[in-house]
Amino acid sequence: MNAEQNKALSETKLQIPILALGGDIYPAFGGDAPSNFALDPTQGLAENVKGVIIPLSGHYIAEEQPDVVVKLLRSSS
Repeated sequence: MNAEQNKALSETKLQIPILALGGDIYPAFGGDAPSNFALDPTQGLAENVKGVIIPLSGHYIAEEQPDVVVKLLRSSS
């Protein structure tokens, strides 16, 4: 694939379902800062985006809250 092909493909949003996860603990921002930093940029790339903030989780969501992530993945399919 070359740059010209990439440019053409980037003009169409993804149609597949996207699950954008965010944590609610960000030490860099002083602790609890519920936000989903993955959601906004992903909505610019895809049509079908669902954003979820995972409680008691920071940067490593799948490692910090594996049961929650598995439950979300199973319910999304």
